[in-house]
Amino acid sequence: AYGDLGVAAYTYELGTDFFQDCGSFESTILPDNLESLRYAAKVARTPYLTPGGPDPIEVNLGGVTVVAPGEPVTFNARFDDSRFNQSNGTEPVQNIAEGSAYLDAPPWQAGAVAIAMAPTDGSFNSPQEWATVTVDTTGLATGRHTLYAIGRDASAAWGTTSAAFFWVPDPATAAHIAGDVRSAEDGQPLAATVSAGPFSTVTDPGDGSYELLLPPGTYDVRAVADGYAPYTAQGVVATLGVITPLDFLLSPYQQVFFDDVEAGNIGWTAQAPWAITTESSSSPTHSWTDSPGGPYADNRNVSLTSPALDLTGMTGTTLEFDHIYDLEDGYDFGYVEVSANGGTSWETVASFTGTRTSWQTATVELPQLDGVATARIRFRLYSDSNTTADGWHVDDILVRAGGGGSSSYLLSDGFESGDTSAWSATVP
Repeated sequence: AYGDLGVAAYTYELGTDFFQDCGSFESTILPDNLESLRYAAKVARTPYLTPGGPDPIEVNLGGVTVVAPGEPVTFNARFDDSRFNQSNGTEPVQNIAEGSAYLDAPPWQAGAVAIAMAPTDGSFNSPQEWATVTVDTTGLATGRHTLYAIGRDASAAWGTTSAAFFWVPDPATAAHIAGDVRSAEDGQPLAATVSAGPFSTVTDPGDGSYELLLPPGTYDVRAVADGYAPYTAQGVVATLGVITPLDFLLSPYQQVFFDDVEAGNIGWTAQAPWAITTESSSSPTHSWTDSPGGPYADNRNVSLTSPALDLTGMTGTTLEFDHIYDLEDGYDFGYVEVSANGGTSWETVASFTGTRTSWQTATVELPQLDGVATARIRFRLYSDSNTTADGWHVDDILVRAGGGGSSSYLLSDGFESGDTSAWSATVP
């Protein structure tokens, strides 16, 4: 396309097989490449200019996606000017100089109006900056609205655009779900996010109360608070003209299993050559690795498997671990897998390939292990028939879960839908 038309073009070739199996595509290939595909779509309009500017790599509305007519919405964005890959050519890293928001019109659209965002720390003076703005929703039509974020660096280069959605419901046709979120341990109110599909709101941290406006329907409603296992109330019916009461009690996270690899092997099944090493660690001096003392071999398929974990009656199961890795990109992989039947069968929940030289914490939610009596996790190295590297180091492995939350959903029916399946009637 460049030679014929003078336009930038390139092709993605994804996968490892002509007839790729769905499991590998969904668990590895798509998540490994999705960020790159999104970036390519974002820069398609100006592919030679946009990559020189900062990226809004995170945008949010503070947990709120539904606002009543006229209620302000707070829009936050994290801009980063340091993400350019410097291995094939270089791109100067600049301080962020400006952040702008646009309501319901992307920045490149004629007539789009910029809304200045303010740096959350008081000044734009570094290559990574958070910025925020409060947007007035007075006069907005009911329905979904879009807020776009774009940043400019000190060289005057504008970067990519990211967006967040919010809804302004019609009070005359909206349903209401309301209640409070508290700790199951001591009844204290919690600062939490309550969501139902794409609709979400936050609690008042003073009393734990919330009210969520949304279209009538049946929802799985989820409450999430820092330090507590999330809980989902399933099949909640939100009815026009009725406030559906829904309270949550969330259980604080408990440490189910932890290994900082400083006390030797505490119950792992280590398939050779997996072993404990001091060649690198997150804290303090030891970690597990698939290839101590050098690179891994070709045609490896070796695992480090945890002891059985009893998660009976527990919810919100989460795995956290620190790791670094050096793997042949796209051909050799480190897989995180879980078993809900003691190790009879395994499910891939995360995969890694390529190189990461600085220690990073990975977090993986494991709802499939909630309530399981003989749960296991494992780290598995897979390598193909050529090209090896240093391998995978894993440290500070934590499994946590809550003691089981609850919700107090009661039946709510405004008798407007005509559906009477939840009722039985006896003729006198």
